[in-house]
Amino acid sequence: MEKKSSILLVEDNPPSLELMKKHLEADGHQVFTAVHGRAAMAILNTTPVPLVVTDWLMPEMDGLDLCRHIRQAAFESYVYIIMVTSRTRKQDLVAVFEAGADDYIPKPVDPEELKARVQTGLRLIALERRYQETLGQMMQGRSRLEIVFDAIQEEIIVIDANGKVISVNGAFLRRTGLKRKTAIGYDYPAFLDTQLVPVVKRAFEEGQRQDYLLKLCSGDGADDERQVTAVPIQDDHRQTSIVVVVMKDVTEDRRHAKQIQSLNKRLIQTAVQLEVKNKKLETTLHQLEETQVQMLQAEKMASIGQLAAGVAHEINNPTGFVSS
Repeated sequence: MEKKSSILLVEDNPPSLELMKKHLEADGHQVFTAVHGRAAMAILNTTPVPLVVTDWLMPEMDGLDLCRHIRQAAFESYVYIIMVTSRTRKQDLVAVFEAGADDYIPKPVDPEELKARVQTGLRLIALERRYQETLGQMMQGRSRLEIVFDAIQEEIIVIDANGKVISVNGAFLRRTGLKRKTAIGYDYPAFLDTQLVPVVKRAFEEGQRQDYLLKLCSGDGADDERQVTAVPIQDDHRQTSIVVVVMKDVTEDRRHAKQIQSLNKRLIQTAVQLEVKNKKLETTLHQLEETQVQMLQAEKMASIGQLAAGVAHEINNPTGFVSS
């Protein structure tokens, strides 16, 4: 069953007031009544009523003044106003809408038209509420995203197609010392190194990711290095609407990489030197082996020579051999 709403009727003519109240209550609505604008404001200040049906000509505070007071008040939700009037000239209707009314019903009031106009107003109020709920959810989601956004260590700058900075994260603000409101809305060249201006421009023009190694001279004379990536984001028409610039400080990473590269080079050089020394050792060992073989051969030949000399001596002295 459809949930009905509260409606405030403001009319100084009792028969008209009772007739409209009867038809709206028959349609299931809760109806509050007031006989002039001042009494209506007293009800609105204490009771949340989303829709007001008011007459124009009333004592103390007429319908136009009531519209103005409602629009100036800080109510939590939007109040939809329908003006009931017998004045239907163009200038009169302009005055009605300029005062803040959303719709009007000509007198005499037709009950079916009254119901239809009220239902239209309630549908618009429901749409407004859904919009506010969705907006609230989006704002909550945005707040959570901003927390994550600011927790990212890389610097992030978002630039629109007009070259304006529309968002930055905490890492960028911490490095530059800027306030968020100082950066938002300004031309991006004011906050980026001049080397990066053509990088961002190419990202917009080509619609392709751009990578660039930015080198900055620090106070101690050494170079600070940042890896910069410009990522184009396209809209539904495949046109680049924003470019997200991400900057990561790679100074230490590249220093470590250079140190590792230097160590690897030294290791390779040491390995080559060890290889040369190993070859020299192998050559020396081979020479020692050859020398040992030669020495063994020489000793063998010397032993054979001594044996041959002894045999020759015995042959040359047979008498001694026989007598022995």
